[in-house]
Amino acid sequence: MGEDVFDAALRAAIDDVAARLGATPDDVPTLGFSRDDGSAACWHAADGWHVGTRERGAVLDDRHTTDRDVFTSWVAASIAERVAARHHSPEDDDYRRAAWREQYRLLAGLNHQWAETWLADTRATLIESGATQSTLDKLPHSAS
Repeated sequence: MGEDVFDAALRAAIDDVAARLGATPDDVPTLGFSRDDGSAACWHAADGWHVGTRERGAVLDDRHTTDRDVFTSWVAASIAERVAARHHSPEDDDYRRAAWREQYRLLAGLNHQWAETWLADTRATLIESGATQSTLDKLPHSAS
């Protein structure tokens, strides 16, 4: 199977983030490999640490960095998204607004800069994908 690229310090950081967010095991991305079912996954490759998702052979999302703190912040954002989704059902009125606010709140409780970076990145991604102003208005407001 080879070397475990998630050394003890990195695994401890991910475990700490998960515990502080109140995550269940299903909220934490798979470590070391990517499943093909739309679940978040983390792995290491020649170009750095990856956080991404694949489904039915298609890459839905794949971000990579060589910075362990950035990588940990991305893992935290993924976990916070899953935790928020458990607390807010898609069938609820204004689900997206509630889930994004919860995700931001959870991240800010860990690291304010991680929350601000997540918010800016999410806004930029939505704008790039052609989101309407009404969708952008559902994002939380920066606390800074």
